[in-house]
Amino acid sequence: MNFKHTLSAFVTSAIVALLVVSCGKKEEEAVSVSSVAVSPVNVEITEGESTKLTAKISPAAAADRTVTWTSSDKAVATVDGSGNVQGIKAGTATITATAEGKSGKCEVTVSAKVTSFSLSETKLNLVEGGNTSIKAIITPEKATGLEVEWNTSNSKVAVVTNGTIAAIAAGEAVITATLKEYPEFTATCSVTVTSNEVKATAMRFADKYSTGDGYAATIRIDEPGQILELVFEPADATNKQVNWSSENTDVLTVDEFGAITPLNLGTSKVTAVQKNGGLMASISVTVTDVPLESISIKGWSATPIEVNSGTSVEIECEVLPASAREKDWILEVDKSDLAKLNGHKVEFLPKAGDVTVTAKCVANPSIKAAQIYKVTVTPTAIALPAKISITLGDTKKLTPTHTPETASSNELEWASSDDKIVKVDADGTLNAVAKGEATVSVKYKKFPAVGASCIVTVIGESTVSINGGEMMTYEVGHLRDLLAKSGTPITSIKWREGFINSSDAGAIREYCTALESADMKNVRIVSGGDSYKSGFQNRDKYTTTDDEFPPALFYEHNTLKSIILPDYITKIGDRAFESCVLDKVVFPDSGLEIIGKYAFSLNGSWKRSKLYNVPSSIKKIEYYSFYGAYFVDRLYLPNIEDLDNTAFINIVADEIFLGPKLKTQGLGGMEVNQVIIDESHPQIYVTGQAIVDRSMKKVIGWVAGRNHSSVSSLTIPAIENVTTLGDYLLRNGLYPNCKKITVSEGYTYLDNYSLDTRKVEVLDLPSTLERISVLFVAYNKVLKDITIRAAVPPAFNDYDGRFDDPFHGCDFKGVIRVPAASLETYKTTKYWSKYADQYVAIE
Repeated sequence: MNFKHTLSAFVTSAIVALLVVSCGKKEEEAVSVSSVAVSPVNVEITEGESTKLTAKISPAAAADRTVTWTSSDKAVATVDGSGNVQGIKAGTATITATAEGKSGKCEVTVSAKVTSFSLSETKLNLVEGGNTSIKAIITPEKATGLEVEWNTSNSKVAVVTNGTIAAIAAGEAVITATLKEYPEFTATCSVTVTSNEVKATAMRFADKYSTGDGYAATIRIDEPGQILELVFEPADATNKQVNWSSENTDVLTVDEFGAITPLNLGTSKVTAVQKNGGLMASISVTVTDVPLESISIKGWSATPIEVNSGTSVEIECEVLPASAREKDWILEVDKSDLAKLNGHKVEFLPKAGDVTVTAKCVANPSIKAAQIYKVTVTPTAIALPAKISITLGDTKKLTPTHTPETASSNELEWASSDDKIVKVDADGTLNAVAKGEATVSVKYKKFPAVGASCIVTVIGESTVSINGGEMMTYEVGHLRDLLAKSGTPITSIKWREGFINSSDAGAIREYCTALESADMKNVRIVSGGDSYKSGFQNRDKYTTTDDEFPPALFYEHNTLKSIILPDYITKIGDRAFESCVLDKVVFPDSGLEIIGKYAFSLNGSWKRSKLYNVPSSIKKIEYYSFYGAYFVDRLYLPNIEDLDNTAFINIVADEIFLGPKLKTQGLGGMEVNQVIIDESHPQIYVTGQAIVDRSMKKVIGWVAGRNHSSVSSLTIPAIENVTTLGDYLLRNGLYPNCKKITVSEGYTYLDNYSLDTRKVEVLDLPSTLERISVLFVAYNKVLKDITIRAAVPPAFNDYDGRFDDPFHGCDFKGVIRVPAASLETYKTTKYWSKYADQYVAIE
C-alpha cells in the first residue's frame, strides 16, 4: 500500500466534513432568556452608602444577555448599568434588572445617617435596692431600627437591662450605651448607689430557747425541718443574713435558713454568724428520741409457761413505735436461784418454782412487760443409804439424796416392805416396830420410775465374848456394863452379832487398852449414844455414824495387833488406827469405799510378811491415810477415784496399782518398788521413777523404791512437756543418805516439799527455773551449797506475805551460785536480797 496517498485522502475527507458541520449550525435558531434573579433580594444601606447587586440570567446559553437596571425612586436610591446602588435619602426603592423582557427585583431600604448619639441621663444617684430607666437619643430621629447595647462597669454596684438600671450595693458604676450598627457612637451615665442598711447591734436566739445561762433547744429525731428563730436588735435591721453551722454533723445538720435535720440522737452546738456583720450566737440543740410507747414479749402467755430446769429460752421483744432509735431493752428475773441471765437468754437453774422474767426499756424502765415461767426439775436419780440400823422402839428420819439436788422439790412417796417391822411416814420417818429387817423404798410421785431403797435393820440385843469367854448379851449403848465387870485386862473380844454406837465406842476406848485382837466381822456400827474422847491427849470428841468404823477408836493403841473389820462398813473413820502397832487387818470383801484421814498413818510396826486384803472397792483415800505405814506386797485399787496427794507419803510396799478413774493432785514420795497406772488412764502415766500428769505438765509422784536409802546423789531427769515438780514429791524420809540433788533443764516451778529430803547438802537448779514455793526445801538444816542457773531470780510464792525466805526453816548459811551477769540482780531482788553476802558467780 502507498502510505502517502492514503494519509492525503484521510485529511481531505476530514476537512470536507468540518465544512459541512459548520454550515449546518449557522442555519439553527438563537436561545431566549427565561428568567432574571437579583441577589440579594433585600438590602439596607444608609444615606450616601452604596452596594452592588448582581443579576443571574437563565438559561446560561441565552443569546442576548444584556441587562437593564432601573430604580423605582431615584430620590431614594439610584442604580447604574452595572448594578451599583447608591443611597440618596431615607426611604425605600425597588431596583429592577431586565433582560429580554424578563426581570428580577431587590427591595432597598435607605436609612438616615446618624449624626449624634446621647443618653437621657448622664449622672444618677440611686439607693440600694432601687431602680430607674434612661433612654438612648439618636439624631436624626428618622434614624430608626438601630440596636443599642448596654453595659455596666461594676455589676456589684449596678446592673442595666435595656436601659433600666438596678442598684445592687453601695458604690459607683458607669453605664455605657453603644449603637451596635455604629459602634463609634457611645454614651455614658455615671451612677452613684448609696446604702439603705439599718445595722444590727445585737443578735441572739429567741427567748423561748433561754436556759438562763445560755440557749438550748430540743428536737425530736422524727421532726426534721424545724427552724431556729433568731432575734435582731433593732428589729428593723436590714442585714439579717447569717451563715449556719453544726459542730457535730453526725447528730444534726442545719441549712442556710436555720432549718434542722436531725440524724442521730445526741447534742450538737449550732452557731449562727451574721454575714458581713460579725455578730454570732450559739445554741445547744439536743436530738431526742421518739417517746417509747410499749414493749411486748414475743410468744407471751397469760398463764405461766412450763420449762425444764437446765434449759434456756431466748427472749425476743418488740418495742414501739418502730421509728424510735433507743429501743434497747434488758431482762430481770425476780428469783436468782431459779434463773440467771445471759444477755437476752434466760437460763433456768436446777430448782423448781415460778420465776418472773421482766423486759424493761433501757431509755424508759417504766415501760416493761413480764412473763412467768414455771420451772420443773426432772430428777435423774434418788439415793438412800444401802442399809441402816435402828434400835427397837426408836424413830429415825431417812433423808434421800436427789440428783440433781434441786429435785428435792418434787413430792415423794414412801413404802415399807414389812410394816410389822418398820413403818415409814410420809416424810420418811422410820418407826422400829419389831426386831428384824425390812426394805424401805421411796420414789417420786410425778416420776415413779425414779426411786431408791434401803435395808433397815431393827436391832435389839447384841452378843459378845470377852477374852474367849461365853457369849454375853447387851443392849446397844450399854456395852460399858459388860466391859466394866471384867476382872482382868481385856485382851480379846469377839461379837457373834452386835451393834456399837458412840457410847459403846467410848467403852472400848476406856476398857480395852490392853486389847490385842478384835473380831468385829458381825458388828453393825450405828449412830446415837454419847460422844467419846480420843485423839491427841483425848482432847477431841467423836460420834459414830451408821456403817462407818468409829473414828479414832484405836488411836495410839499400843497393843492391838490383829483386827477383823465389820462386813457392813462403807468407810473407815478418821484416825481409826493412827499410830498403832497392827500386824494384821482383815478388810470386808466388798462395800468399803472410803478410808478416812490418818486412818492407818504411822503404823510403823506392821509386818510385810502378812497380806492385808484391802478391797478393790475402795474409791477414796483421804489426807495422810497411809502416811509412813508399812503395808502390803501389792495394793490393788482398780476403782480408786479420789486419792489425796498426801495419802501414800513414805508408804512401804512392793507394788501399787491404780485404776483409770484416778484423780489426784499428787502421790508424794513413796517407798515403793513399782507403781502401775492403768494404761487407759487419759492423763496420768509412769515414766521411770516419775508419775506424770500430762494435763498439768507436772511430776505428781515419785517411786523411790525399797533401796532408796543407798542413793547418795539423785538427778531428776527432764521429761518432755513437763515443767513442774509437784508438792510432797520427795517428802522427808525419802533418800536419807542423799547428799546432792540435780534438777534437769526444762523445769520451771518447784512446789511445796518437792525437794524436802532434809539431808541434801548440795542443790543444783536449772536455768529454766522461773518460780519456787516457800517450802520446796523446807527445814533442811544441812544444806550448804546451792546453784541456781536461772538468769532471772525465780519468783517466790510467799503465800500472801506470810513468808519472806525462799529457804524457809533451813537457817541457810551456805553459798548460792548464780550466773555472773545476774549477780547484782539477785542481790537487789526482793526475798533474794537477804542472801546478798552469800552469792558467788558460777565459774
